[in-house]
Amino acid sequence: MCTKDRCLRAARPYLTVLADTQLRTGCWDEAYALASEGAALAAEIGQPVLQAYAISTMARIEAAQGRAEECTEHARQFRGLVEGRGAELVSPYIEAALGLLDLGIGKNSEAAARLNDLQQRVTASGLREPTVLQHQPDLIEACLAAGDPSGAQAALGELMGQAQQAPSAWGHAVSARCRGLVDADEDAYAEALRHHEKLPDPFAKARTELAYGRFLRRKRKRGAARRPLTAARQVFERLRADPWTALAERELRAAGYETPARRSREPVALTERETQVAVLVIKGYTNREVAAALFLSDKTVEYHLNRIYTKLSIRSRVELANRLAVDTRFPA
Repeated sequence: MCTKDRCLRAARPYLTVLADTQLRTGCWDEAYALASEGAALAAEIGQPVLQAYAISTMARIEAAQGRAEECTEHARQFRGLVEGRGAELVSPYIEAALGLLDLGIGKNSEAAARLNDLQQRVTASGLREPTVLQHQPDLIEACLAAGDPSGAQAALGELMGQAQQAPSAWGHAVSARCRGLVDADEDAYAEALRHHEKLPDPFAKARTELAYGRFLRRKRKRGAARRPLTAARQVFERLRADPWTALAERELRAAGYETPARRSREPVALTERETQVAVLVIKGYTNREVAAALFLSDKTVEYHLNRIYTKLSIRSRVELANRLAVDTRFPA
């Protein structure tokens, strides 16, 4: 086996697992880049199931961001890759992504039906670890939004039982949030937020803050609602989770607060990884040298550099050097 093949085989599981970790901890740009690279490597060495898993990570980010066309296209690719391959353990990921997409864009009945079917399949398979797919809170919320409180109550009971059997900060946080949603229990929201303090998942926490703010607003506690709703909006905007940002803004307006104008689609602030790439580029490193220095692939470096150009509205390395040389946030 040649050196390149050995490197590819060593890198492919690392990239897909790391992408999933970055997704779950709110580093979505990094997760998307890693998943894209993982999918490309898996395709190159003929590993369709691993390629599908990487694609599902991309689809989950697209779903949360409301990028319906891209998410749907990746779902189509995913199904083509796993069909007839006995990939039962991987297949549910794409249904969870599509359910989240439907919920975010307001297709509540479709989300409830899709996620209920998914839950039945998962239950039949014996999977009782709620952190794996993380779809059950979406199912509960979709049932409530679709006017099916009994369905939400049943799903909540199952989630709470699983969270007790397989304890985790995420399971405790989201089951408490969902209890707040189903039972209109203010104490449950407070409990959820305490668990979120132990959990590096900003999207999950922001959804709890959104639900809590909505609860307070409906209880006519409009002043108290502002803090969690504002915090949720800030996280959703940073993650570019547009459907969720819009929901938070709508709740803030209903609570009597005008939301500030949105920042540009691509915020100027660079991520930590983008800053590392930018600093090396303006020092004269080639893409390959940057990749070697940061233990990345050439394609991942190219992805980050393109995003840097987009964020800073520039087109070349010279412009990058000129821009960052006069910006004290980016040491040259």
